[in-house]
Amino acid sequence: MARRAVPLLCVALGAAACSDGSSAGTPTFGGGSGTASTTGGSGGSAEGGSGGAPVGPTELHRIGPTVEIPTIAGAAPKRFADVAYDPAHDVYLVVHGNAATGGAFLDADAQTLGAPFAIADTAAWTQAPRVAFASSGAALVAWHDTREDPNVARVRARIVRWSGAAAELASPDFPVSSTPSYGEMPPGIGYSPTSDLFLVVWHALPGDDLHALRVTPAGQVLGPETALTTDPDWQSDAAVAWNPERDEFLVAYSHAGAGAEIRVQRVAADGALPGGALSVATAGGTWLPQLAYVPATGRYLCAWYDGTIGARWLDPDGASLGAPFALAPGYGAYDGFALARHAGLHTSAAALHGPTDEDFAVGVNDLGTPGSVLEATSEAGADGHFNPRLAAHATRPEWLLATVRAFQAVVVQRLGM
Repeated sequence: MARRAVPLLCVALGAAACSDGSSAGTPTFGGGSGTASTTGGSGGSAEGGSGGAPVGPTELHRIGPTVEIPTIAGAAPKRFADVAYDPAHDVYLVVHGNAATGGAFLDADAQTLGAPFAIADTAAWTQAPRVAFASSGAALVAWHDTREDPNVARVRARIVRWSGAAAELASPDFPVSSTPSYGEMPPGIGYSPTSDLFLVVWHALPGDDLHALRVTPAGQVLGPETALTTDPDWQSDAAVAWNPERDEFLVAYSHAGAGAEIRVQRVAADGALPGGALSVATAGGTWLPQLAYVPATGRYLCAWYDGTIGARWLDPDGASLGAPFALAPGYGAYDGFALARHAGLHTSAAALHGPTDEDFAVGVNDLGTPGSVLEATSEAGADGHFNPRLAAHATRPEWLLATVRAFQAVVVQRLGM
């Protein structure tokens, strides 16, 4: 695992598989391993059994080869790829850094649509982009940007769309943070279809606290930024999930002070903070929390890396349910773990680092039952794959994995069930 000796990176939660976060109206997939049963299963890995959740499949397989996609020339070294799915146009947007921040649209078969394009409108250093789609097909891309000071980053963002024929920069790029940000930790983005707004969360400096700001799909900033944490310790690695019943967000993050924890904080769609921060897990070190909301049970699946991939169920308030459990013993890394839920399959897929230069993946259904670990990328002889990210398709039983090969190229791999 010598390839892990790179700067500490953060992976935040990608776009939800279904724009409203619910299973209502989603397709039933039939045939082979893609069929989702509604009976059987282990009863779940948390207290209280399944809580009425359908038993989704867990076994992933590769669909086709691992494919390099085009990137803008100014992005070097390649780092921090991210991917989101647009159900309004049946396309994926893959974004990438560093130095310059760019993107490329792909169709549902992971074929490139047009040339890659620059997103950040600057020649200054930018890095760590993240992307999420609104129901309308507007994508919010947020990144760290040094145009105001070459030694100090701040978060900026831009609205990007697929016009049906080409990429469209639907807004100027605009400031998100009024204070400096820590560029090694990508921002987290969540989206509320009910309120039709994004929540952007980032590691703010000085103070190592988390700040948040709401943004509309037109690129309008709503209100001043909000401090989610205000203590003297380290808070980072923000991930965001949306609860459709309450129309509120849950933010999970890494906390380091006297010890290391995963904590969560609720954020209402109007920017209010209901309740205080809650602790989910403690360990010698905690990184990369990920969240997925399960509408059938009203629970969140929270997972993280602490030397292995741990997970725990949370109630709608963020309080822990049952004991933590392992998703993929022996896999994961402080810079290599992501999670994306597929609403139609009632299953999440996790992307992981592992014992070889490839990335790996595992399915975990809405009961918390994991499947077999799959070698997800297939590029023999490649010098490592880093910072994997996932997005679920809305109507196909599959995900798209985006990852960085050897800090020189961005590659994608379709994963199915």
